[in-house]
Amino acid sequence: MIRKISSWAVNHRYSVMGIILLITLIFAFETRNIVIKTELSDLLPSSHPFMKIHEKYKELTGGAFKVFMMLQVKEGNIYNKETLEKIIRITDGLDAIPGVNHNQIYSKPPVN
Repeated sequence: MIRKISSWAVNHRYSVMGIILLITLIFAFETRNIVIKTELSDLLPSSHPFMKIHEKYKELTGGAFKVFMMLQVKEGNIYNKETLEKIIRITDGLDAIPGVNHNQIYSKPPVN
């Protein structure tokens, strides 16, 4: 069986080469429709309770790659030496984390 197929392929080598070339050109033409993208949200477990909360509030927070921290004092306001030094330590610590976009770290006092 293999001898018959191989003999036929050798005897009709130009036809076989033409068919292979035609198939290759069809595949090459169709590669223009290929879209390669990474959708990180497809990798997340959508049924998990944390993901449901994320979906609910993602428009308010600006996405999944942001972290918000709040420092609250028990008495008075944050405008004292101890609290402001703590804010500076937290900000500097966040800035030292590898991979953090340093231009997007903000330390803002609360708006009353």
